[in-house]
Amino acid sequence: MPNILFFIYIAILGGVSLLAFYSGIQKKLVDILYFLLSIPLILFTAFRPIGLMRDDGWYAMTIPAMQSNVLVDKVFSIRDPLWYLTAYLITLLSAKVEIILYFSGVVLFFKLLILYKTAKTNKLLALFVYVCVYWQLHDLTQLRVSVSVLMFMLFFYYIRLGKERMATGALVISAFFHSQALINFFFLIKSGVVKKKYFLIIISCLLLAIALGFIVNSNVINSLGVAFFGDINDNEIARTLNSYQDMLASGLYLNALRLPLILLFSSIIYMYVINSISDLIYLKPITQEVVKSIIFALILSWLFASVSDIQVRYYEYYFVGGLFLIENAKGKVAFNSYFILAILYFAKLNILWNIWDMDMFNSLF
Repeated sequence: MPNILFFIYIAILGGVSLLAFYSGIQKKLVDILYFLLSIPLILFTAFRPIGLMRDDGWYAMTIPAMQSNVLVDKVFSIRDPLWYLTAYLITLLSAKVEIILYFSGVVLFFKLLILYKTAKTNKLLALFVYVCVYWQLHDLTQLRVSVSVLMFMLFFYYIRLGKERMATGALVISAFFHSQALINFFFLIKSGVVKKKYFLIIISCLLLAIALGFIVNSNVINSLGVAFFGDINDNEIARTLNSYQDMLASGLYLNALRLPLILLFSSIIYMYVINSISDLIYLKPITQEVVKSIIFALILSWLFASVSDIQVRYYEYYFVGGLFLIENAKGKVAFNSYFILAILYFAKLNILWNIWDMDMFNSLF
């Protein structure tokens, strides 16, 4: 009954978080509780049975297939090269699919370590929010996204420490663990550059021209894929680009939605947004990046409203930045807001969606 145990764990973690905040217990005790409540989470992530979550079947098929192919083919012919390179190297240690779960446990350890170092006296609240919002979808299910999110969290962590080069490196690496993080490169465009009039004019005109090309000729997606990545049948990136066109034709994305157009228009909006943040109000560098991330999440969430699977992936990824504001949640209103939002999201995942694949799990016994 892992889902029942998880509800009990959430109740304990939530209760301890409330107690720690409202009773003002000592920092050492908060640290001990954080450590004790992190251990079962990490252990379950690493040693849970295959078949419990919805994507387990995909890993059970792809890991053996990856082991049968040469490394060069896997790294240079797919969308997420660092993920496949990492997975390939890990599976050299063992032929068992479970080795990927062990790696996922290590990734979770580093995420929780980052939260421990950044959330100050609100460590338990940060752990509660992370478990309610991200743990089930990332660390148990979307393992590629999980590693990419770790790099994204390192980006904020290094910005907080004032280590911009390290932050940039983490941001770039994140994009090569999962293709949805390619949009991260917009974070490298600083407001000082965007404020230059000619930069805005040139980039906006270029993006609008490309967007117009998509409107006039819908086959441009396939043409670009073949031009840059070769024949569709021989390259996964080209096949992916073409698949969006196929899904559009089948009506999955509705006639009003064109995925490339959304990304183009959102990039234009984003550049204007980051141009204005520093002019509107003074914010610390870390807070500026968090605000930009949350705004980007909202933009993408609105634009992808008609395609829930893409929408969810984007806003979950970019809302990760909100974890780095928890350290500033000093008053009751801020604390309660985070706490209630975490509970609502937990309810969505476990009551409305019921993402635990219990039928698959029960079939194992």
